[in-house]
Amino acid sequence: MAAAGKKEEPPAAATAAPPGGTTAAPPTPTTGTEMILDRYEIILGKKGFLGAGSFSTVQRGTDTKTGMPVAIKQFKMAEMKKDLATNVTKFKRQIDVLKFLMEPLKKEHIVDPMLRHEYFWSIDPKKCFLELVDYSKEADGTAGPDATDGSMYVITEIADYSLKDYLTERLNEKKPMSAKAVQLLCKSFLIAMGMLHAKGLAHLDMKPENIMRAGDTWKIIDVDGCTPLNKKVSINDSTISFSPCYCAPEWANFLIEEGEYCRIGHQLDVWSVGVSLCELVTLDAVLKPKYMQIFKNAGSHRKAGFMFLQWLADPSKALSMSKKVAEHSSQFTDLVLSRMLTKKPSERWSLAQCLRHDYMRSVEVPGLHIDIQDEHKEEKVHDPEHLGGRLSVDLKEKRLLRAQESTKDKPPLMKSILHKLHHDGDPGKTTDWQKRDVWLSADGSLCYFSPKTLKKLVLITHEQLAASRMSEVEVAGAVDVGEKQETKPGTTTPETSAETKTAEQQQGETNSSIVKSALPYTFVIDLDGGRYSATADDDHHALHQGLGDLGKMYFAAYSEKELKTWLEILDYARTHEDLAMQGQSGFIANAGLAKDFREWKILVRNRREKIERGTEQAYKPVYEAQIFKLSTDGDAHNEPDWLQRRMWLARNGALCYFSEKDQKELVYYRPEDIRFVKYRRMNLDESCKPYSFELALRATGDGQEYAPGVFAADTEEVMQIFLGCIEKYQRIKAEKEKAAGGGGLARKL
Repeated sequence: MAAAGKKEEPPAAATAAPPGGTTAAPPTPTTGTEMILDRYEIILGKKGFLGAGSFSTVQRGTDTKTGMPVAIKQFKMAEMKKDLATNVTKFKRQIDVLKFLMEPLKKEHIVDPMLRHEYFWSIDPKKCFLELVDYSKEADGTAGPDATDGSMYVITEIADYSLKDYLTERLNEKKPMSAKAVQLLCKSFLIAMGMLHAKGLAHLDMKPENIMRAGDTWKIIDVDGCTPLNKKVSINDSTISFSPCYCAPEWANFLIEEGEYCRIGHQLDVWSVGVSLCELVTLDAVLKPKYMQIFKNAGSHRKAGFMFLQWLADPSKALSMSKKVAEHSSQFTDLVLSRMLTKKPSERWSLAQCLRHDYMRSVEVPGLHIDIQDEHKEEKVHDPEHLGGRLSVDLKEKRLLRAQESTKDKPPLMKSILHKLHHDGDPGKTTDWQKRDVWLSADGSLCYFSPKTLKKLVLITHEQLAASRMSEVEVAGAVDVGEKQETKPGTTTPETSAETKTAEQQQGETNSSIVKSALPYTFVIDLDGGRYSATADDDHHALHQGLGDLGKMYFAAYSEKELKTWLEILDYARTHEDLAMQGQSGFIANAGLAKDFREWKILVRNRREKIERGTEQAYKPVYEAQIFKLSTDGDAHNEPDWLQRRMWLARNGALCYFSEKDQKELVYYRPEDIRFVKYRRMNLDESCKPYSFELALRATGDGQEYAPGVFAADTEEVMQIFLGCIEKYQRIKAEKEKAAGGGGLARKL
């Protein structure tokens, strides 16, 4: 199952399954397209792009025999071939599941009477699940890599838009749904998911993004990765994905507490559906405010995800729910809050039982039954409200546009040339300021172009920015910083700037703790003074960016107007914590990372703190040496820019060091950083130290890179052992992940 934000959601009409074989010559593809399986024409590039995941892409296409539009999922064979046999087996299983879901339900198939409902015998399954049209086959006709080109494909109908798209559009237009539309959508949701359970499968990642309007009904997507009910799922199963704001309390408990397996019950989905139904009233994620409240204190999505799951799993903690839900209708709240959203799984109703609730008995959903043939042939002025109403046309168009863009493609929220204060620089000295191209990315991260590395780098993550404080800095003296620089009224002259003040004057300022800048239009981003915790998950970003104890970063604009604009847009990004989640997986965590959640209890205590009793063994050195570290923005050819530290690689994979300043043993890079770090041995002409090397963390999801940490050893032997230990740790982790169904090994740059 793909994670949210990278959903392979094909966006519009169902097509009939293709007939078996043909002797006709394959049609010739038109310009900008490609023919596959001798029948389907893929629209290449952005024009046909519908979605992408780690292992596949989805493009719009056409069935050349019927003329109907289709969605074509093409698996990335370079990734598949890393373990082809296993991946082909998974592909065959996915096809089996999709074919099984297309079959009419038989009463004898339902073992659990709680999952039975009379609706299910007459409903066409193709009206509940995205329809499978075709798939690639091996030479023997079974599902697998195409016998012609060796690639794997799944062809389905195209959906129009998700329920999330619809709710967001109504939220933006401030148009709540009518009570009747809410009722119809509730029943549509319950029927589709109830059918899935009746067929013996659980979704495990149910939310408004995963139910889509296709034709005249709402259909469940991402069903190819469904899990059989009553199956025991391993904590290391990397194929399971979930969303913290929609997952059930017992699933949250499984992820953060001890225990290797969880038995899958339909109650897991019932909770997720219940949370989703609340959004029909609120038009937004009902638990997002609680998540954001936790995020503000946590300072990172990773830590916030753990803390949110911890809160959710606690049976004594009541749900934080919008008043709109309780005020909607007594029958709605009884069904959703009392029957579905109880933290005890045994008290939760099945979805079949929910369909018998009084709230559901008085409404019928059109378009679902097998025996109705002509119900949709009547000409409609516009769609009924529960399917999108007058918004449906705009929703289809917007979804196509949104599918063709990503956060990486979006323009920055703000961009200009700023003066940036050098690390450890004095704001009162003009020589400590440097011009930089600086921008605020679409995901809310403050970035800049490094002339030294010739790369776009993240300076402050959105998570750090969201927990910071910003303010203007008093001017000590105005200087000429370029043709656009203005003289700010009331500023001192260069002759009375901080550089020319007497020692007595400067001492007085130091004693009063007032920082003044040599440049006008200066502002500071204070990471220590905000909500950002020193134990937060991402404080290693500050370390390798040279922020020390997170500290302050100073910038100077070229005019009063530009200064105000920067402060306004930064404040906007700071107060919109969900900005970084747009088009990404902010609310998503893979079940394969559950082990990391469990380790978090230890990690949060040890981040930037002295290692506490009981955790020392995990941080014992595997290899320890005196290593030089280059300061951020330092010159590798300049000896004073290097600082020697006692550093070691710990048993758990962390890179640690002893801080002379704090007199503490601290974590420099976390185990998961080292797991995917890339290293590069530097050339002799790049540094004044002969045994220098770089460690670079993974880039962010939108392609932004972090400045690499630059280190140096005293001898060739020390450097080889140090890097060899990193490689060994990565190899061990990769082998374990591969055995558990994951994989991945960091490599040299």
